[in-house]
Amino acid sequence: TDVGTYDMGVKAEDFTNVSSNFTVTFQVVDGALEITPVTDEVTVTVTEHEDSVMYDGKAHTVSGYDVSISNGLYTEADFSFSGDDTVSGTDAAIYEMELKSADFENLSDNFTNVTFVIVDAELTIDPAPLTVTTESASKIYDATALTAGGTIEGLMPGETVSFAVTGSRTDVGSSANSYSLVWNGTAKKSNYDLTANIGTLTVEELAITVTVTGNTGSKMYNGSEQAV
Repeated sequence: TDVGTYDMGVKAEDFTNVSSNFTVTFQVVDGALEITPVTDEVTVTVTEHEDSVMYDGKAHTVSGYDVSISNGLYTEADFSFSGDDTVSGTDAAIYEMELKSADFENLSDNFTNVTFVIVDAELTIDPAPLTVTTESASKIYDATALTAGGTIEGLMPGETVSFAVTGSRTDVGSSANSYSLVWNGTAKKSNYDLTANIGTLTVEELAITVTVTGNTGSKMYNGSEQAV
């Protein structure tokens, strides 16, 4: 079946003269079966496994690969693999498996022209959504600052940042209820996709009534112009 030379193994003693009319000597020239290797190129396409997940603070792993072979006589048993087909990651990023053709070796003498083609894939960990919301508020002007609260949602358990709502308005008008977010805790900025919903602080005019009362006076007529 496999490549090689297979002697027929016929021997002189396998033959017996059955005629009394002849003295016979049997000289055997043995035959053989020769099977030569396949010289046409065999292409082994190795496609790395892949996965895409959202960051959740946990480690994720992808391993293994799929194989497609251009010649049906050549199988996965005919080559060996000596690389690392596992890739792991926790933070949001793209992690390449990075298999190489040199990781694979043809073991079969039946094929002399085997090419390994790698189709790269990766483990992708996408940033998780992080939402900052600052509230809207309004009031009538009273000479004191108007403020409102806010929330931050989406941080993974155990991860921290410094978050504060900083918006403030005293005078009449409108302005954004701003915030401060500092990545000085255990959370990494690159692991999150930030969305900010910003509220508005509105101070409305205070309606007042100013009553003006003129002074009054009374004098006896004296022929001169009088004034109050």
